[in-house]
Amino acid sequence: MTKKHDYHRMLRQCEKSSELTAEFVDRFLVPYAVERENLDAEFLNAASRYRDVIRKMPEGWAGYSMTQYACLKLFKRGGLAAKYINHSALKTRSAEEIGFLRFQIDHPWCLSFFGVERLPKALFFELTDVFSGEVFTVYSKGIDSILQTSGSLSMLLLLIGFNGLCWQTYGTLAYFIGLQPFDIYYFATLLNGGVKHHEDVPAFIEDNPLHFMVLYYRAELPLVISRGHPVIHCKSEVKKIDLDPEKLVGEALVRKVQHIYKITLPGSEDFPHYGACYYHSQKRHLVVTAMTEWAYGKMAELLGENGISVPERPRIFATPVMMSLLKNDLKMKIDYGNPYEKTFAGPEPSDKEKAFLEKLNAVMRDVVEASNAKRPVDAAVLARRHGVEIETVNQLVESMENTLRNIPGRG
Repeated sequence: MTKKHDYHRMLRQCEKSSELTAEFVDRFLVPYAVERENLDAEFLNAASRYRDVIRKMPEGWAGYSMTQYACLKLFKRGGLAAKYINHSALKTRSAEEIGFLRFQIDHPWCLSFFGVERLPKALFFELTDVFSGEVFTVYSKGIDSILQTSGSLSMLLLLIGFNGLCWQTYGTLAYFIGLQPFDIYYFATLLNGGVKHHEDVPAFIEDNPLHFMVLYYRAELPLVISRGHPVIHCKSEVKKIDLDPEKLVGEALVRKVQHIYKITLPGSEDFPHYGACYYHSQKRHLVVTAMTEWAYGKMAELLGENGISVPERPRIFATPVMMSLLKNDLKMKIDYGNPYEKTFAGPEPSDKEKAFLEKLNAVMRDVVEASNAKRPVDAAVLARRHGVEIETVNQLVESMENTLRNIPGRG
């Protein structure tokens, strides 16, 4: 049964809470906490490892994020606000402001990633924490603006506080088009080996918010979907395991080079799946890789039917957007390669083949640029510009446009 809301009463409460927040929190409490606790220095120290990315953020991002960081420090569970309640500096504040402060201490704020759905009343939304599943009714002009301009979103990173009737957002509203909840979980496991389950993530985010705030740098990159399958890096390893790949002949394609086996299923090795198992018989080392969850599941199912258990969820499970962000932007060292893949690789392409591939890549870049600018694509112009036959360009344009139409938020 849908919960009924008194939106008129909630709106009045939101307006009152916003006035108190602006006057008491923004103008007094945040500066007070920043000065007493050196929160600005703490923020800059945490930000130092991401300075290259932060320099490229939208103008004003660092300042707004520092204020949001300070507010989280104040109002999260066990935050700084509780120790300030009896400070002499607060004796000059009104009874209404002190009451507001006590209420916020009793109702901790929350920083997390949320899925969002509109409610019947304008500017009200239902947010669902993507890790805990907890649901919040939220008032936010900012979320409304984001949804109007950005279209389909995967989730938002928000700091929210309770006003007695509903929740309100505070500070930077970070939205993501392509990054997924499992990307955030994977990132958290890389940062802290103690994160073992999705339920561990919210507390880690609140204690280490800046790691997740900088992910906004790649907010606009979309989730790539090919032939109905999201493209996802999948990889698991199992060590000290006994497997006889020859027994799989007949239900799988088995190839062998020296002591290394490559095992695939019909269709699993094709684009976009690239699913395969690699087994080194001397090292007793098994590697399962794929670029779609479907292909990984098929390989895991094959192994399971033959008595070999691999993780249901791959150890590495992240979109190309997240993998690129981690490696190229955040400069993290991630071992997502496969030591056995080169054993079965074909010969290096010739200089002529490399030159042709570069021409095709140039065509694809032009198609994506035209799509982003909502300009029509002229295959004849692209063929002349890059020295590629028009038939080839037409096929490439058709394939690229079909792929782009499948990306959420486009079309």
